[in-house]
Amino acid sequence: MNEITDIGQRDIGLTSTASNDRSIGKVAMEAIQRRIEDLQQCCKLVLQSSSQEVDADESVHKHADESVHKLRVSLRRTIAALEFFREWVPGHRFQKTRASLKKLLGRAGNARDLDLMIIKLRSDPSRGAKKLLYKLTKDRDRLQQPLLHLGNKYSADHFVSDLIAHLFPSTDQQEDPIWSSAYGPWAIDRIQKQAEQFMHRAVQTNSDNKSLHRLRILGKKLRYGLELLEPIMPDVLASPVYAQLKEIQALLGEIHDLTVRKSALKIYRNRSQRKFIRDFIDQQIRKDKVELKTLLARWNRTWSFGQLSAFERNLRTLLRVDCRNESID
Repeated sequence: MNEITDIGQRDIGLTSTASNDRSIGKVAMEAIQRRIEDLQQCCKLVLQSSSQEVDADESVHKHADESVHKLRVSLRRTIAALEFFREWVPGHRFQKTRASLKKLLGRAGNARDLDLMIIKLRSDPSRGAKKLLYKLTKDRDRLQQPLLHLGNKYSADHFVSDLIAHLFPSTDQQEDPIWSSAYGPWAIDRIQKQAEQFMHRAVQTNSDNKSLHRLRILGKKLRYGLELLEPIMPDVLASPVYAQLKEIQALLGEIHDLTVRKSALKIYRNRSQRKFIRDFIDQQIRKDKVELKTLLARWNRTWSFGQLSAFERNLRTLLRVDCRNESID
């Protein structure tokens, strides 16, 4: 991954359109429905991938791995949209839907974590790698059925229409005067709050894994929130802020995946009774520590004071407001 470049002086070039006059309610319903439709397609892809026969050619395995990854991203986008518009969804319906989506996200996340570990071991011909790969594959197989059960539920033909009807059950929401208010000012205010949270965490974050993980979560919320500005800023996905958030997330994602893998390897080591497996896992953990150290060093170079200042300038330009009470310049 290329390190983030200082593009703070670049012209954003975002333009507002007549969509700025669209109501909050209309945008909310359309945005959530689009993400639910995408989620349904991702669930179907997981089911399709799982039904294919696994053979010596690992392209099928790779396809399945990618389908689970796409499902996770779609789930995060759907949850982010639901939380962005949460005041327009009845409380108990919001909580029930979010809990269901997070349940599927948790199962997909556990499966994806094992997928990444399996991928990394496939090319290793050693005896220890083969034994560990066997254990990982068995555990991954056990996770597949619960994942497919929820996937089947979300793939039903009536799933999208039923969920939209559940989230927006009556005309009571439309009777709220704010429901018909212009989307633009409301959305900018919402994004500004997400930006404030992100910048506050960013200036305090050091290189420990917990701090970086919290920043990663806030970065995702901000990025997926920016995507919801498309009705009023058609070029938002081409903005420097969005590009920087993608790069930041990519690096933080690598750090997080390696941290999760290292923790999982320790669990498998403690469960293993055979010395050659424990020795192999110890070797992998040592390699992961070196790789993690390299990634953290790259993060410290990337997320420097100067880059943070550039990002804040881009964010101010995008939103045309200060994102924090106190400047870092």
